[in-house]
Amino acid sequence: MSFSKQRYTLRIPLGDRQHGWTSNGLADAFLREHAKSYDGRHPARNIKLINLRTVTTGRRSLPSLAPTQTKNTHQQSKRGINFTGEAQMVDVLSRDSLVPGQSLEGPLVIEQIDTTIILPPVTRSTVHDIGSIIVEVARSAAPTLIRSPWP
Repeated sequence: MSFSKQRYTLRIPLGDRQHGWTSNGLADAFLREHAKSYDGRHPARNIKLINLRTVTTGRRSLPSLAPTQTKNTHQQSKRGINFTGEAQMVDVLSRDSLVPGQSLEGPLVIEQIDTTIILPPVTRSTVHDIGSIIVEVARSAAPTLIRSPWP
């Protein structure tokens, strides 16, 4: 709140319904805070409400984490992937075709509209009940790094 034609504002707590606030009570609270902050001087101007911030507290129900209905939107295909220095043909699956509880083993590619998941050899994955893909990588199957031909 501020006085008309002033650039600075003061934060005045409005209170809640239990305090029984009114517009006159809010103006009085502003005048008290202004007097305290500025040594009792009051310009002969109208009071302006600049911003009103609210906080709401309530309960809401939890969203359902059940997976959406799956639909096979894309046929299984194959793609050449280089894991160890030589291209290897691997299956490519659509994420939409996977169902909860399904187990998958790499090497494998899973495509969805916003990302591609590559499962290297000796990896396992399971489709979780809510649709997440849980990937397990065997410790002994650390991928071999291929040196880039570029510096």
